[in-house]
Amino acid sequence: MSNKKATQVMYEFRQSARYGIKANVVGRAFEKITPAKGPVTPEAVVDAARPDDAPLHPVFEWDDTLAAENYRKGQARTLIRALVVIRPESDLPTDAYVYVPKAVSETEGPGYYPTEVVIERPDMFASALGELQRYLNQATQSVERLRDAAQSAEGVDPDRIARIGLAVQALQTASAAVQALH
Repeated sequence: MSNKKATQVMYEFRQSARYGIKANVVGRAFEKITPAKGPVTPEAVVDAARPDDAPLHPVFEWDDTLAAENYRKGQARTLIRALVVIRPESDLPTDAYVYVPKAVSETEGPGYYPTEVVIERPDMFASALGELQRYLNQATQSVERLRDAAQSAEGVDPDRIARIGLAVQALQTASAAVQALH
């Protein structure tokens, strides 16, 4: 066994992530939850966070009433996003509701609005496009990170790296197209 001390990695959250806990605390806790190359599962993270003195404990809502209500709200969001409408003039299903992330007036806050309303209202359409742009940017960044990881790994098939590069280009093209709609 070597006496060399293993270099510890440093952890950070993505720019938009806010948890009230340092990323390194989370990373170290995850390292203890799973073997080096094993998966970190949501179940294992919650179980590790259960003790009051666990480093991850403050991240979670432990009041079952509040947690259940938040869970139901998540289910409601999934239900809203799953609903499509089929109009008589078209056989193609379209989303019944579109998420508008920003308040567009004092009386119209963020939420899911009927698709036809969003399309007709320039302020709502611009807000929905901004949300779509955010999703595309996140997807592009995720695929870029995968490409970068594949490029730095040993023995990865160059064709696989090239295909990942094509995915990055496709997402960048889609992002530019959405940006042009603004």
